[in-house]
Amino acid sequence: MSRHWSRRWHATSTGAFTAGIPDVENDRERYALGCKDATPCKTTTEILDRCERLAVDPEPLLYASRTATRVDSAALQDEYQLYHHVFFISAHAARPQTRGMTTGCHNQLRPVSPNLQPTLQGRLVTLRPLRQDDFPALFDVASDPLIWAVHPDPNRYKEDVFREFFREGIESGGALLALDARDGRVIGTSRFHGYDEAKSEIEIGWTFLARSHWGGIYNGEMKTLMLQHAFAFVNRVIFLVGPENWRSQRALEKIGAVRAGSRTNESGRLSLVYEILNHHRSP
Repeated sequence: MSRHWSRRWHATSTGAFTAGIPDVENDRERYALGCKDATPCKTTTEILDRCERLAVDPEPLLYASRTATRVDSAALQDEYQLYHHVFFISAHAARPQTRGMTTGCHNQLRPVSPNLQPTLQGRLVTLRPLRQDDFPALFDVASDPLIWAVHPDPNRYKEDVFREFFREGIESGGALLALDARDGRVIGTSRFHGYDEAKSEIEIGWTFLARSHWGGIYNGEMKTLMLQHAFAFVNRVIFLVGPENWRSQRALEKIGAVRAGSRTNESGRLSLVYEILNHHRSP
């Protein structure tokens, strides 16, 4: 690293660093760009502009930028307060190589596994990872037979049946406990399942709420929190619901889900497929 660059290296933010090198850009055809915190990011536009100046293919860098943005979004969802990402481009280093994303990059980018058990805070509902010691409080909610009256598994109010449901939730790695944000009471659960990176798809399901919290606003906020989190890393969220479960079908339609066919679920049961697409996220 030249002295011309190193004296600027200790800048405390990406913005300060990139602002300090315009003279280097002009005479050496090197560019630094990026963004920090939750501020609007112009990295994509900057990559296109700089690659046009250098007459190089921008696609590998655009892919790297999208990947970094997914990581950034996940970090903010997980309550990190600060992040930076920065790209350095030159006519030499912008060319892709098989050993990494660009010449001079010795570590290949690897897919970042999304966090399927985030803590999500809303005005009415708090969602957090389901834990083993949540069983008594959650079963107290689930033991109401009327919750399961039109469900494909109407016996889930029984302790032995619900214990199996709870065990599967713990083992799934995607189960969330729903709490009333006002008083911390346990009011239900939901789950992320079946993340498919190739299809850019994930399922939200296994949802139930205490009857005291029926009516739409609690379920609506819970699903909104989960959808916002999911759309940081997928383009499509699906919901599987039993053909006779008209209550869940209406609840899904209230949050904007639309019918998208049917499929047999993991237990061999026919389910209707509802979907919500993220039209604001790049593939």
